[in-house]
Amino acid sequence: MYGQHGNNTHNESHTPVPVTNLFMGVTAIAGLSTHSLAVKNGVAYAWGNNFAGQLGIGSITSITTPLAVVAALNSGVTAVSAMYQYSLAIKNGMVYGWGLNDSGH
Repeated sequence: MYGQHGNNTHNESHTPVPVTNLFMGVTAIAGLSTHSLAVKNGVAYAWGNNFAGQLGIGSITSITTPLAVVAALNSGVTAVSAMYQYSLAIKNGMVYGWGLNDSGH
């Protein structure tokens, strides 16, 4: 529905489909009902629904293929976590958060 499969479509799939641009080198993934995240070669990638800025791409535009999260996370990322309206990442031992922050998450 939101492009969470990351294959440049909104089509439902009942079998696994490869995520566009993330064929090799992925070391971490996370997903929730509206968006997905991955780490490839230390860079955080995001795709899917972005109504609260949870993709971290500098806008609230939703996307159906992986896009690198803003420059702050373009190297050294080791883990990601997808929550409903926000996302988290670990870079060099420090936690970064982005998206909706109305509850102080």
